[in-house]
Amino acid sequence: MADYRLFISKAPAIMRQLMSDFDFDVAQSSAVLGNLGHECAGFQLMQEVNPVGGGRGGYGWCQWTGPRRRSFEAYAAQSGLSVNSDAANYGYLAFELRGSEKRAVRKLKATSGLVQGVRTFEQAFLRAGVKHYPSRERYAEVALASIQGTAAMATDAAEGYWSNFLAEALGAAETALPIADDAPVAELGGVKLENLDRAEDVGVLAGSEPTIHGTDEWGAAPPNQAITLLAHRPKGIVIHHTTDPNTSQTSLAHAFGLARRIQAFHMGPRRKWIDTGQHFTVSRGGHIMEGRHRSLEAVRRGAQHVLGAHADAACNRDYVGIENEGLYTAALPTRQQWGALVRLCAWIITQYGMTTDGIIGHRQCKATECPGERFFQALPQLRRDVARLL
Repeated sequence: MADYRLFISKAPAIMRQLMSDFDFDVAQSSAVLGNLGHECAGFQLMQEVNPVGGGRGGYGWCQWTGPRRRSFEAYAAQSGLSVNSDAANYGYLAFELRGSEKRAVRKLKATSGLVQGVRTFEQAFLRAGVKHYPSRERYAEVALASIQGTAAMATDAAEGYWSNFLAEALGAAETALPIADDAPVAELGGVKLENLDRAEDVGVLAGSEPTIHGTDEWGAAPPNQAITLLAHRPKGIVIHHTTDPNTSQTSLAHAFGLARRIQAFHMGPRRKWIDTGQHFTVSRGGHIMEGRHRSLEAVRRGAQHVLGAHADAACNRDYVGIENEGLYTAALPTRQQWGALVRLCAWIITQYGMTTDGIIGHRQCKATECPGERFFQALPQLRRDVARLL
């Protein structure tokens, strides 16, 4: 297992400097740190191990190589700094971002969400020969937790769910074991999903409405325009992840705060949507919130569909969107979150007369990593668990 302690201790200060110098938001600065963390093993390895081609290989936070390595070394020498120092490494990173690599700043600032930011910065700035995105995304997740939460949260992000995945991903190609429809039952947080076999295990009658907190309960702002109610039933459910850190906070107050932050972002200057994009949100504590206004009303009626803004145009018209708090490139939801999602999907399917085949991932609507590679692999299991409640 990788040692994240040095990375966790350094990441917040570097991120604050990036936000100050380049006006990055916290997710964008986390994306930069995710890439740096992967390149230099959390600031522990400055020299590239086993460089290809017989050259000196990469050096520093970014593993600068070839002409960029020589330029970095010249920058450090002219500044009177050691190439191993944080001052030299941050200084040269900023020097490139203001000069020859300023395109990467523009590209990164146009992104939203951790995964998109990580991949955009890698492609625009690092241009790595081997991508290893799961590792970069995990470092970004740890960086975000380190600045937003406590050291304990960051450690949880580094070592928690499926901790062996990262250790393997650091030295392996971008592969992961798929979960086939006939695969053994997966595990969530040490609790086998086979424990959801019976409806009473999740505390509801089969297909009944779970506890859902409406927009008025969590303090939603009113929509900017009238909500569109389509006169047809949707045909499925699109599963998303928010790419927020995999927090250990599970309270209802935290869940309500999450719903308000999502709505503020969706209605803010970047998205400029009329309301929250998705229909429902499930927090890591297993709390379910109505997202877009009138979504709860529409599902209860079972004959209409609220037009959302969570995927592309076709999916928005025909699918209910469910956001799941967290980043699930290498992790899975908590047991509480999974159980709430199962209950919510079962109720929606019952109300609209759908089948579980209609439960799909966001990436099946458009080119995106959402809902995260690990969660996407678990969708067959989600369909099976939902089917048990129908």
